[in-house]
Amino acid sequence: MCEMQNLLDTTEHSISDGLWPIYDQCIMIALAQFACAPLIFVVSRRGNDHAAGVILVLMLVCSTGFQYWLAGKLVFWLKRQPRGKWQHSIDALSHLNGRCGMRCATSGGLACMLGTLEAVDPALDAWAAANAYSLYTGPVKEKFTAAWEDAPPAGWLVARLGLLGILFSILLGSMLCQLIALRWLVQRHAGRFDRFEEEDDEDAAFAMWYNWKHTTDIGGLLILHDVFDKLLHAELEHDVEEKLYPVVDRFHSFLPKVVAEALPSFWFQISIFALTYDSCPFNKYVVNIASITSSIACVSNLLRLQMTTLCQTWHYTSKRPSASAGGFLYWLNLPVALLALCCFIACLARFAGVWICPSHILVLSHGCF
Repeated sequence: MCEMQNLLDTTEHSISDGLWPIYDQCIMIALAQFACAPLIFVVSRRGNDHAAGVILVLMLVCSTGFQYWLAGKLVFWLKRQPRGKWQHSIDALSHLNGRCGMRCATSGGLACMLGTLEAVDPALDAWAAANAYSLYTGPVKEKFTAAWEDAPPAGWLVARLGLLGILFSILLGSMLCQLIALRWLVQRHAGRFDRFEEEDDEDAAFAMWYNWKHTTDIGGLLILHDVFDKLLHAELEHDVEEKLYPVVDRFHSFLPKVVAEALPSFWFQISIFALTYDSCPFNKYVVNIASITSSIACVSNLLRLQMTTLCQTWHYTSKRPSASAGGFLYWLNLPVALLALCCFIACLARFAGVWICPSHILVLSHGCF
């Protein structure tokens, strides 16, 4: 059907005609996903875990469907452009068929599973945080306070806020960080559209897809993120003169998604899991395990990609010292990635301590609590 429409449509189109609505719809889907986390928190906080589960499933299904739909619209836009200039992009999205549909999985099974876990991780963290309110009883509170009150450098603050205050602060803080990053990318994207209109700007398509990729990454639209990743690699393969910066990174999402959300949530979800290991109801136990599992998958996958990208960036800039792309982000992400790696290893050790220690609590500085 799309091919027939292409043949019948003889009108001239602006180079960015049709792209702005797609971009706006991406932002709307991302904001809807952001809204699901506090909604699940409120619903679960009121004791309705079944409704929270339904919201989570609906979010995943609806987001997936809308992303497939937008990917089809993007391919339709590409097919309306001059084939000589855009054929490589169309070929890169060959997994999209002629009826503007999309296969269920755009990547391999493992990549699809990791993407799904990463997409639902904020919602699962919010659900687990809400469950903590019913689990944080007097004895649990005393153990948590005793474990943190003498811990340097800010243990006193954690003990004063309590586990519930910390989890709620992480939920709000991580959402705020991601919204700020998303807003910055949206403002930046307007300039990419301006460059897109300039016919003599050969790098405009790469800059457009690069910024759009980061927008979908921070917004949790990982199906579309995979689409733009393919478009970026198509531009790199098409760049015979090697003018483009050949490192496709996820620098923009690492801070808000890992440092501000997944790692802190992972740490304190282990705390509530360990403190309530012997008394936690089965349904809340399952939610806690799911939240911890999604955090492990999210952090490990993004850390792996981050380390790989940092190595690629170092290798590239050593060959071309004049390359400026990624310079500031590289030196910002390098120490952050190393710190995140150390924290992740510590979290895994604490998680193992749940089964190793008789008390289920492993204090890194003292051993079993």
